[in-house]
Amino acid sequence: MAESLLWAAALFAGDDPRRTATWVHWDSYRYIDIARRGYFEDAGAPEASNTGWFPGFPLLVRLTSEPLHVKPARVGRAVALLFELGVLTLMWTRLLPPVSPARRWLALMAAAVFPAFFYRHAVFPLSMTAFFSLAAISCGAAGRFAAAGACAFVAATSYPTGFLVAAPLAAAVALAPGLSAYERGRALVAGPGLTLLGLVTVFGALYATVGRWDAFLAYQERFGQGLFNPVEVLAGHAQPLLRASPDAAALVSLQTALATVLLGLAAGLLWCERQASRPLDGLLLGHAVALWLFVNGAGPNVSVYRQAASLVGLVPLLARLRARGLAVLLAVLLALGAGMACLFFENLLV
Repeated sequence: MAESLLWAAALFAGDDPRRTATWVHWDSYRYIDIARRGYFEDAGAPEASNTGWFPGFPLLVRLTSEPLHVKPARVGRAVALLFELGVLTLMWTRLLPPVSPARRWLALMAAAVFPAFFYRHAVFPLSMTAFFSLAAISCGAAGRFAAAGACAFVAATSYPTGFLVAAPLAAAVALAPGLSAYERGRALVAGPGLTLLGLVTVFGALYATVGRWDAFLAYQERFGQGLFNPVEVLAGHAQPLLRASPDAAALVSLQTALATVLLGLAAGLLWCERQASRPLDGLLLGHAVALWLFVNGAGPNVSVYRQAASLVGLVPLLARLRARGLAVLLAVLLALGAGMACLFFENLLV
């Protein structure tokens, strides 16, 4: 369903969805560049450097494309789709609560077209990050902290928000019943510890290739990223909505506002049904809150509409809506997704 919607949006925007180039936009070129020749830094022209992107996704593309003699862009598209399939499989088998079949199917379809879902189909690492983050949370909720840490390690190397899964994993360790002090300490090392090791590995890879461990941070500083009040940043993103003008900026602003509303709705549903909630539910909400705070707190120049794709972990909480409510939510997501996908294919989303 989601892929069909994207094909229709691409055709509407004048692109051929059968061409790999249709799925390559903006940062996709950077990931392909890293996959082809690794990291480099140009002191004379810093904007030409490729140190502002994480290595996990391009490394996987390179390790796959070289032995198969397939272009990195084509491999990147296939990798993104495979991980998106993994995300939906995790939803169905591990994450959705025990609700009626109708509600499960509606929730699964909502996950498939969750805000910014098209980034999880294009040559971007967001489906990879979402898959390993959700797998880590699932394993952490089950007390399998070594497996959770291994998944979280990969998530942390794939995207700048990937390390945030350390927060719910730390909560899972703290709340795990029946552990001795030694076992709890070992679990902290295996879960959150491996997550942070993934982040350290990124900085180590940059140091080994360009001679600077902080090359990523230096690149991002050029865009004014830092520590900001997330509420003020969100209010700034909402300004196009106040103009009541039906343009691209208003649609982007609407998605940003909707993502925040869905976060609040998920928290409310979990609170109302807290007696029947699972440990997994609290971890999913904690991860979503950490993502929201980090992305909005990084500053107004962050592509916050892109980060909404990582909030797909809210769907198991939203599955507590009645079937009619889920159907309405799905209709809203389909309409919004179609419009945003057109902007993506028209190259209007940075």
